[in-house]
Amino acid sequence: MKRIDLTKKSLSKDRTSKKLNLHKSVSNEAFSSSVKSPSILKYLALSPDPNLIKQNISPTIGKFLRKNTSLMIFNKNNKNEEKILPPILKARLVNKAKEKLKQKRRSLFLEKLNQTLMNPLINISQVTIEKVIVEDEIKQNLSFEYRTQIGICQGKTKKVNQDSVFYKENFMQNNSHFFGVCDGHGINGFEVVNLIRSSLSANVEKSYTEQNCEDNQEVKFFNAFKTGYEMTEKLLHMSNIEVGLSGCTSVSIIISKNTIYCANLGDSRAIIGSYNGKNCIPIMLTKDHIPGNEIERSRILKSGGIIDNIRDEKGNAYGPLRLWVKKNEYPGLAMTRCFGDSVSKTIGVTSEPGNNYSELTKYEISHNDRFMIIATDGIWEYLSNRKVVRIIDKEWNEGTVRSACDKLMELAIQKWTKRGDYMDDISFFIIFFKE
Repeated sequence: MKRIDLTKKSLSKDRTSKKLNLHKSVSNEAFSSSVKSPSILKYLALSPDPNLIKQNISPTIGKFLRKNTSLMIFNKNNKNEEKILPPILKARLVNKAKEKLKQKRRSLFLEKLNQTLMNPLINISQVTIEKVIVEDEIKQNLSFEYRTQIGICQGKTKKVNQDSVFYKENFMQNNSHFFGVCDGHGINGFEVVNLIRSSLSANVEKSYTEQNCEDNQEVKFFNAFKTGYEMTEKLLHMSNIEVGLSGCTSVSIIISKNTIYCANLGDSRAIIGSYNGKNCIPIMLTKDHIPGNEIERSRILKSGGIIDNIRDEKGNAYGPLRLWVKKNEYPGLAMTRCFGDSVSKTIGVTSEPGNNYSELTKYEISHNDRFMIIATDGIWEYLSNRKVVRIIDKEWNEGTVRSACDKLMELAIQKWTKRGDYMDDISFFIIFFKE
């Protein structure tokens, strides 16, 4: 069945699902596109003629336009200081427009509140950062770097990089570190990622500090992840960002002394490179939340979702398995958990990093553990865990964390360019553990 690109359709049409609670903000551009033959009314700036308005538009719309004079456009070139009203709205859009305008101030306030109250993460540059983590008899020197590379579409560089990496030291307590990566998708993926980046760690930290100090440390960290993710999802939906078909994946890592705590949503991934006496092997800290995962698949099917590949006109499948609603038409999401994507939430997609503690990870760093990588799926699409570990392990032995980052990014770009004129955004941390 041929997929329909909803970005080319109007989501406000009556034939779309009632579950699609998607609204476009009212603007001059929205007005002009809402009518085929817009009527433009001119009147003096200080004394609009009510009769003129009454003759040309309905009383309801006229009342709306008179109340919302902020929507009028001042024409500096007119000597009479004329103003031009926006084109006339369709009658059925008036109530929706009023409600949107009421909510706009509240949304902007919440955005500013988020930026003010949530501690911003450190903007790290591409330099080696070294820390020391100590517990009992184990002493680890922790050094790390990150890389982020904007993708390519149809042979041209994309307009924005929808990936983000962020780090915060002394997180919740001294000698503790927070690492995060996000991978945005959809038209507003960039805005979603920016909000997650600015608020996720602060929400996790706030949840941690509000717990009973006598609770088990592991329970406190896991509760902090679950509540922090929930708070962040709510904040996202309270913002003025349209998240019907936009969202992002996430991996959050806390290194506290010699213990790693991990939570994730989607297909971004974190692994450890550990030496087993012969070779360095990968140990997965996260589980991919994708339609091929049996647990994820079961939840989606029970919620009424459809799992299938994209298919061409002949019915041939290509690409990864994706999620579909309404007779396989949309949204085509390749992951089963993420922030945002309110449309997909109607078919079982969730923003919970784990329904129970078994889906969150606690890992004790040992003498055999050499490094960790946290990366978006731009790395994992064409590189296996073992291949990535081999590349980094060689640099762990002979090079530096900087050279490891350079080699991994170079290889990932090569893999993408060999397969056509598209390359996803690529972002990752590499963290070295050395005694």
